[in-house]
Amino acid sequence: MGFWQFFERYAPTAPREVRAGIKAKSKRGAIGETPWAEAWRNVLERQDDPRLSRGRSYARRGQVFDLHLQSGLVEAHVQGSRPTPYKVKLAIRTLRESDWTVVFGILARNPLHAAKLLAGQPSMEMFELFRKAGVGILPLLSDLTFSCNCPDWGAPCKHAAAVFYLICERLDKDPLLLFLLRGKEREAALLALQKSAHEEQTESATVCEPLPVDLALFWGGADNAEMPTPPLLLPEQGFCMLDSLGAFPFWQGEVEIVEALRPLYQACQEVGVHLSDAQQGTSGVEQDDTEEDIP
Repeated sequence: MGFWQFFERYAPTAPREVRAGIKAKSKRGAIGETPWAEAWRNVLERQDDPRLSRGRSYARRGQVFDLHLQSGLVEAHVQGSRPTPYKVKLAIRTLRESDWTVVFGILARNPLHAAKLLAGQPSMEMFELFRKAGVGILPLLSDLTFSCNCPDWGAPCKHAAAVFYLICERLDKDPLLLFLLRGKEREAALLALQKSAHEEQTESATVCEPLPVDLALFWGGADNAEMPTPPLLLPEQGFCMLDSLGAFPFWQGEVEIVEALRPLYQACQEVGVHLSDAQQGTSGVEQDDTEEDIP
């Protein structure tokens, strides 16, 4: 009997049910909604392996529990068809300190990317900047090492694939986990980002032209023309900024928050119009007096 014919005698068995397992939110289709989670997912899905579909099924059934993410390592237990859960480990190659210097230097020079990252909405352009600098935060398949004590020698097996897919949904909520998986703890990442930003500001400040000591020169001298007052333009309909807010998802008041704020916006607008009219009226009087003095 051939090797594969030996295994064909055994029909696949369903996994044992797990109480309070970690279930993926996704019920069908892809797991992971954000672009960076999709990029993580594609590391595996570039290869055609039926174990991946079974791994998605395990993730959605809640067969995974005890999921722990730390620097360069993910550990979990996955319940299969046997009574004893399987131990799964996913090791991720961590970056060198010189690589992190490059990463945080890029973020310091691009504060918008840094702000988006800290807000949990990094742009894929940021990851592309890292890649062009020779540092890939998003790993390659060669950066991952799967291990599981199940009989399947696949890399990954369905149990390890289930753990991998659950990481996708963790990344949806917290993209800084990519930094952790690559070897940089959250607190260390924030401190490094703050230090790089300070160094970038210090370096920029050294090349700036010093301010003049003479106050007359600083303010532009006596010939400094008075800045014209721009015309006050009111929106044609409603309050554009207020109306663009829409319904607030966690508002518990009896009156919608937009309607509750509308009288305040109305009052602010009236005060602004009054101050603008007063300023323009004063300027007009001064102009009239000037004209009467001319012979």
